[in-house]
Amino acid sequence: MKVAYILRSFPSVSETFIIDEIVTVMRQGIDCHVISLLRPRRQPHHEHAEAILNAGRVSYLGTGGLLGKYRSLFGYAVSHPIRVFRSMKHVELTGSFRRHAWVTPALCAEIDRYGPDLLHAHYANLPGECAWAAHRTTGIPFAVTTHGHDVFFYPPDDYRGLAEAAEAVVCVSEFNRRYLSSRFGVPYDKLRVIHCGVDLKAFTAPYRPAGGANGLLKILCVARLTPVKGHRYVLEALRLLRQDGIASELVLVGDGPLRKELEEYAAELGVTSAVRFRGALLREEVLSLLRECHLFVLPSLSEAMPISLMEAMACRVPVIATAVHGVPELVVDKVTGLLVPVKSPEAIVESVRWVMDHPAEVEQMVERGRAKVAAEFEREKCAQQLTALWRDIV
Repeated sequence: MKVAYILRSFPSVSETFIIDEIVTVMRQGIDCHVISLLRPRRQPHHEHAEAILNAGRVSYLGTGGLLGKYRSLFGYAVSHPIRVFRSMKHVELTGSFRRHAWVTPALCAEIDRYGPDLLHAHYANLPGECAWAAHRTTGIPFAVTTHGHDVFFYPPDDYRGLAEAAEAVVCVSEFNRRYLSSRFGVPYDKLRVIHCGVDLKAFTAPYRPAGGANGLLKILCVARLTPVKGHRYVLEALRLLRQDGIASELVLVGDGPLRKELEEYAAELGVTSAVRFRGALLREEVLSLLRECHLFVLPSLSEAMPISLMEAMACRVPVIATAVHGVPELVVDKVTGLLVPVKSPEAIVESVRWVMDHPAEVEQMVERGRAKVAAEFEREKCAQQLTALWRDIV
């Protein structure tokens, strides 16, 4: 089976779960090719991304400027007039297709070169809408995996129409499945829950009791520096911990538009010396930090099903996370981790104290957390579910 992945930008350091998925399904016998709608900005490269790139399995669109787009459209129209006419009829109906119409000819030309049996997009907005347009033009079936921002913040113009045209819409959590059905009227039978998993062989570590030998509490947060991730609340929690005499430091992994603002806020709170902004890191560097820290905190205002929490739990790190959207399906309070309300640094501090005061219970909790990830979020199992879905389609 040949599957063309339709992605916004490849590779992306904040979307290593997509890279890992591609490598895993290829190991399971699927012939994959990535079509990237945009070229990525310069950033660290995941080792698996390098392997995919070096194997010549990535094509890039969005080059050549406006003139190149018109050339692409004209050239494809001449070669495939009936296809383009069929596609343009739909362009008149939805604004999203007018916005993305320039992509369709180049995308379809690349699809013709590769000859896939199936198109699979990650994110329903730009990639999903382009996969839909390509499906209308080429007749090749498509599926789409939905995540967070394409569900809660930037959904496609016609979610129901896209879902009805797709062979399947994959959700990363049961919460997202219910939300898409109730909010957008997506047919429930088109929605399948398949998680993006983690590599349990790579992400493993012994439990480290809070504080350690030198008494310093090491807290880790891995998330893009954007408003929805709620970093200011873990910074406020850090200030409260230090005010209470708990020696602690916070490591923030991730980059984004809020970096300067958060650095300034840390200075305003008087915790600059206890905060390290590490920027975007490769998986091996994140794994090293997970093996050094005592706590993992994710204070997000919205999450679909965070991979960073899975990785921390796989490494037996106690996790504190906000009880938003799909998170409670992974983190069960005081069973596999700790849940707190959003925008509550005080609740984060209370949970930190509970971890410090209950080492025996926490040791059992982190074992249950790793077992939860192994049972429901292991990468090979999740990839097998996805490839089984593809085979049902094709």
